[in-house]
Amino acid sequence: MEITEVREPWCIGDIGASNPYPLKFALKLLSISSLTLDFKNRDKELEWAFTEFLHENGIVYVDNIESGEGSDYSNIGRAWFSSLEKMGFITPKLSRNTDVQGIDPRLQSLIGGVAGLSGRPYEITPQGRRLINADTLVEEQECFLRAIVARQPNPFTPTLNQPASILNIILKIMAALEAEGNESSISFEEMASIVQFVVTEREVVQAVEKIIAYRDKRAQAKNKKVFDKEFRYKTTQPKNDEQFRTFGDYADMNRRYLRASGLFSLRGRSITFADRKRSTIEQLLSRPFVAEEKRDYFSALWDGANLPTDYEPEARHSIQVLSDVLLGRGEPVSVPDLMPLPIQDLTQIRFKLEQQLERLQEEEFAARQQYEWREILDYMADLLRSKTRRKLVPPSEDPAYFEWSIWRAFLAIDSLVNKPSEARRFQVDQDFLPVRTAPGNTPDMVFEFDTFALVVEVTLSGGSRQEAMEGEPVRRHVARAIEDYERAGKEVYGLFIAIEIDTNTAETFRIGTWYKRDDSRLTLRIVPLRLDQFVRIFEFGFSRGRVSPEALRQVLDTCLSERSEEAPVWKGIIEQIVSSACVPTNPIFS
Repeated sequence: MEITEVREPWCIGDIGASNPYPLKFALKLLSISSLTLDFKNRDKELEWAFTEFLHENGIVYVDNIESGEGSDYSNIGRAWFSSLEKMGFITPKLSRNTDVQGIDPRLQSLIGGVAGLSGRPYEITPQGRRLINADTLVEEQECFLRAIVARQPNPFTPTLNQPASILNIILKIMAALEAEGNESSISFEEMASIVQFVVTEREVVQAVEKIIAYRDKRAQAKNKKVFDKEFRYKTTQPKNDEQFRTFGDYADMNRRYLRASGLFSLRGRSITFADRKRSTIEQLLSRPFVAEEKRDYFSALWDGANLPTDYEPEARHSIQVLSDVLLGRGEPVSVPDLMPLPIQDLTQIRFKLEQQLERLQEEEFAARQQYEWREILDYMADLLRSKTRRKLVPPSEDPAYFEWSIWRAFLAIDSLVNKPSEARRFQVDQDFLPVRTAPGNTPDMVFEFDTFALVVEVTLSGGSRQEAMEGEPVRRHVARAIEDYERAGKEVYGLFIAIEIDTNTAETFRIGTWYKRDDSRLTLRIVPLRLDQFVRIFEFGFSRGRVSPEALRQVLDTCLSERSEEAPVWKGIIEQIVSSACVPTNPIFS
């Protein structure tokens, strides 16, 4: 079927909430608030209040709120509501006004037998509750997968009177590419220019032909960047440059939500099939898409669509595939007789095997980092640029990428006693990219080496707020680590890394005191470093081979030996120590 009309691309979520993983925390906050009940029909005010709610709880950062500017930022709350609704985690508002009890009559006609729904807009659905209660990344991804299995391009006005599954379209395109001997992947530009405009399965064959032709022509192009731009303009026919860029934003968002399903991995700028999900992918491809009535569609979206692994034969097959993969990697696997087990037990076994495979893959990822130190350096250098000049760090995700790049730096340093997953407190996805920052009641990272342990905290905050936000938590985390490691006889250091170090923060760490509950005094060893100082140490050491834990410890000890000086002077001395360490004649990194 030839696609001739100009179309709008489909969107799995909303580009204003392009990272799907924080949706869980927004749901948790909504579940304990009265926000949606307080505002009812006042949509603009509700969106405004929700934006402030997300900002106050650290889920989004809104410059206008922080600066006190009065400009309208309700669009942020609107985008988050939109994503939550599209994924079936909350109910939408379908009528202009609700009745005196807050019931939306159009919505009430759709809720059917979905448990726990009354017909009020913005209620958390069973699918949303499942996401809130998910304890592991594997469980979270299954929630996103159920949502994306149910999602259609537009359930209210199906294009060409042919409802379709977004996920089926993606899977069939990639499977068809693979069947024809092409790489079974979708690049960023292929998503932006072709795939997200495919709205029925009847168009899959043509989409595959377009992708193959695009790849062939691009391979011949001398300037790939210019070729991609011209191709997108010609294919999508945007009204202006802004819409051209928006199509790219849609592609980025769609790929993120697809990866959150766990079915896809990232390879460069392309998504590919995740190897550990091959059996699930094959099972999904074997199921024909059946269009549902509007009421049944929303029931599936709000309850969570059925998956092949909800049924015992398919669940047993997935467990067997995972077991074979682990055994093939030399990993011990203990699986009981599966035949008599109910689906609930089979699901738990499958989750445990997936987590075991994730841990193994993370250890392999950690072992590669010493060879990828230049890429790690590129990410840290990107964080030092202004937001408008960044090339690698996604917008609004710099806190998570800050923690992630420092974690990778210490994986590259190697020699860890604790496991890579134990060293970080933030979450990563199946490709070991950051999902969210570490929770506030724990240190960002703890690295245990043979002779000492290092608590690492990072922040993008600066000025006087830095000491207020970081002074007490960092000291508390280091003090707690001292108690944890004192039995092993290991000294504990704290390393605080920020773009800039406020002098008041340096003073707090210079004094380095913490009193325990019994009023006994702990002297803390905490060194504040600017990110550019850490980058210089990292780059200099690896350019000469590597950075050993003992070399880093020597730098920290030298800095701590000078903390009798006042904070402004101590900061200057730390700069001198870093500069002296990064010269060829210094034996520290030899």
